Amino acid sequence: GIYSPDFSLIVVDNGSVDGTVEFVAQAYPDVQIIRAGKNLGYGRAANAGFNVVSTSYAMLINPDLLTTADAINELLRKSMEFPAAAICAPRVRNDQPMGDNPGPRKVDWVVGAAMLFNMELMKKVGFFDENFFLFSEESDLCKRVRDAGMEIVRFDELYMEHLIGKSYRLTFELLYLKNWHVAWSFFYYTGKHG
Repeated sequence: GIYSPDFSLIVVDNGSVDGTVEFVAQAYPDVQIIRAGKNLGYGRAANAGFNVVSTSYAMLINPDLLTTADAINELLRKSMEFPAAAICAPRVRNDQPMGDNPGPRKVDWVVGAAMLFNMELMKKVGFFDENFFLFSEESDLCKRVRDAGMEIVRFDELYMEHLIGKSYRLTFELLYLKNWHVAWSFFYYTGKHG
């Protein structure tokens, strides 16, 4: 697991009703929990966490990401070799091309499931656009980072598995909402960036 005395952990609870937040509070009393009381959406909830970060780096992790404290420490260590990178990330999908020489590479965007932020640089750009409820918010953020002349680095040799779609049970209603948000976010992103 990722629980480690090396990290200050912040959990933003988007109004869950399954007892998870109560379990975390009891099992890990030193974890800071932000109870949103409702589903704020991905970017707005992440921003609520970033607002209380006091460290030089902060890592955003989806609930359906498999990783370890050692892997996060390795990502942090490698990221410090790229002080101009506002965002660093591991590879989170097996279908992401690694190229002939797996290792760090400057990329245009990374998947939002695991993103390590250089807080000093990110504060100059801002964090997630809260108009996005879900989907495309990381694409927008990465574009704004690049437009500000900052780097995004992906470490292909570091893999953290993203269990896509495993953080919820798919129902017809959720499928409808998911597709609605995908389409809305696409049009908002396109209107914003042309």
